[in-house]
Amino acid sequence: MGSDLMQMGLGEPGQFLARILSRLETSPEPVWEWLAEWQSLREAIAQFPALS
Repeated sequence: MGSDLMQMGLGEPGQFLARILSRLETSPEPVWEWLAEWQSLREAIAQFPALS
């Protein structure tokens, strides 16, 4: 995957991941609404019992 990212001009995998995480963290939109799977994951995590 690394070579594909480089060929597409997206940088090295670590750099690409860092950009994605940065956008997720700074998005003014609720990112869990971007994909139905993310909404389901968020709901599942919210219902998971807290560890003591």
